[in-house]
Amino acid sequence: PMSEPQPAARLVSRPDLTIQDAWTLAPPPETLTFEEAEQVEIRCKYEGYFARQERDVERFRNAETRAIPASLDFFAVPGIPYEARQRFSEVRPVNLGQAGRIPGIRSSDIAALLVYLEKLSRETQAAEA
Repeated sequence: PMSEPQPAARLVSRPDLTIQDAWTLAPPPETLTFEEAEQVEIRCKYEGYFARQERDVERFRNAETRAIPASLDFFAVPGIPYEARQRFSEVRPVNLGQAGRIPGIRSSDIAALLVYLEKLSRETQAAEA
C-alpha cells in the first residue's frame, strides 16, 4: 500500500507492477511502441542494478590505473600464490591493469595485490603525519 503519491517510474520498479498498470493510473503523454514501452519498463525495474554496474566500472577504471611501486617485493605480498608472485616479479607490471593482463594471474591475485598496496599507502600516510 502507498501512503503518498509516487512517480510512475517508482511504481513500475515494483516487481508486481508493469508499465501497463502504471498507465491505467497515468497514461503516457505520447503513445509508445511495444519496444519503447518494454525499454522504459526494463529501465525502471533495473535502474538500481544499472547504477551499481556503472559504479563498479568506474571503480575498476580507477584501480586499473593504480601504480605499482617499482621497488615492490611481490614475495612480501600475502595471499598470493607463489606462482603468481614469480610472474609478477618476472614481468614487473607498472600498474594493476597491466598486472591483470599477465597470463596465469587470477582476479583474486589482483585483489590481494590491491589490498596490499592500499595497506602500504595507509602506512606511508600515517608515517608522514
